[in-house]
Amino acid sequence: MTKKTEITEKTKHTNESVTPAQSTTAISPEDREKASRESFSGRMLTNRLHADFVAVTKIIERGIHDSGTFVDQLGDYSYAIARSQRFDAAKAETILRDLFRERTGQTMNQLREQLVQREESLTPTEKSRGLIFGAEIAGIVEVGDKLTFNRVLAEQAERYGDELGITHAKARGIIAEAFEAVEDSSIYDWGKELDKRFFQAQVDAQKAERSTFVENDGGGEQGPTKGRRHTRSGPSM
Repeated sequence: MTKKTEITEKTKHTNESVTPAQSTTAISPEDREKASRESFSGRMLTNRLHADFVAVTKIIERGIHDSGTFVDQLGDYSYAIARSQRFDAAKAETILRDLFRERTGQTMNQLREQLVQREESLTPTEKSRGLIFGAEIAGIVEVGDKLTFNRVLAEQAERYGDELGITHAKARGIIAEAFEAVEDSSIYDWGKELDKRFFQAQVDAQKAERSTFVENDGGGEQGPTKGRRHTRSGPSM
């Protein structure tokens, strides 16, 4: 193999190993969104409609990161958009797919497959970090302002999933499995206890405070008396 061929082969290998997300880091999301306006599908739309389509692609993108699926959302939003436009749901779906690719640098299915591949390559060390994210939940619920266990678990799964490059649903499952392996009990049963100890206690305290305020606030203007009869000002017939 000549030196030139060796360099070519190395370059080819490097290009093939780069994931779609890595290959688009040089272009900012803002620039990609602007470019989508001048794309084939984007040029056909009014400013308002383009903004609506872009907003939907962001919802679908979040859905893929959350659950790893997009077919149902894509179909539902395509139908909803088409109801008020002069094109059918199939056309709306095509536009959504095109603008999604222009905005993110990859197709919806490529993003889904990227997340799946990353899940399959997780190391035991990466999975073990799920216990850390799970253990942090109690402290967050305790000091938070009326935060439920389910909300905090979802936010922890989102952080963990984004850190590893996997779906939030998969991250939530890893957190639950890691917790149960150590504690020998369900993380959701533990969550119910946390809600009773902290969330419900905060809600009850707020209700008691509000009730005390209402009882002490007796000097304000009173409302109309219930059942008060209306007196006519004019002559009766």
